[in-house]
Amino acid sequence: MNTTVKLVAALVAALALAWPAAAQDGGRISVVGAGSVAVKPDIARLTVGALAREPTAARATAALSQRLAGILGALARAGVADDDVQTGRLDVGPVHLGSSSGNQPEISGYEAMSQLVVTVRDLGRLGVLIDLVIDSGANQMGGIGFDTSTPGPALDRARTLAVQDARHKAEVFANAAGASLGPIVTMRAGGGNGGPLFMAETASLRGAMPVAQGRISISAEIEIEWRLAPGGG
Repeated sequence: MNTTVKLVAALVAALALAWPAAAQDGGRISVVGAGSVAVKPDIARLTVGALAREPTAARATAALSQRLAGILGALARAGVADDDVQTGRLDVGPVHLGSSSGNQPEISGYEAMSQLVVTVRDLGRLGVLIDLVIDSGANQMGGIGFDTSTPGPALDRARTLAVQDARHKAEVFANAAGASLGPIVTMRAGGGNGGPLFMAETASLRGAMPVAQGRISISAEIEIEWRLAPGGG
């Protein structure tokens, strides 16, 4: 038997051995599953700011510094830790007058602005602190974000729900196609983050601004690929 004949015979034998396995392989399916758990927040991040406008940059900066000193002093007296106050933004620049003639706009003064991000760990005092920073010199409000200090358990639950969601979808698709799920081929984890899930729950804060704490959503995603086998359930 010459070499060519031997190669052909070996190829035919290999194909014969592979055929039963190929017949059992119904293809693959890849599905993305998502899970989300709503939890009650126990931390708030309050963004407040101060803005000052004066004829010169030096005077604007000085006026801003005075406002910030008042805000920081009030927060310190209220028991907010230094580590829970962070400068998020600081800008100083000219203010221009509009020009209808197409000439270069004139500078009418200077504006200095700064933002502070305050972490509030006692949500029962959130409304009081909002009133406090406004009374102490804040004239800009950048919003409130809620978070949880212990996201781990909720994130684990969200991941479990994401896997269950992916399996459910894959089973539906496979059954509709007359196949069944085989072993998992790959798993790729997706996002795991907290984001706002608006479920109204207004906190009544005595003598202070009412704040709706709501719920936050801890979510996760996963992409799973299964091998398919013939025969659906």
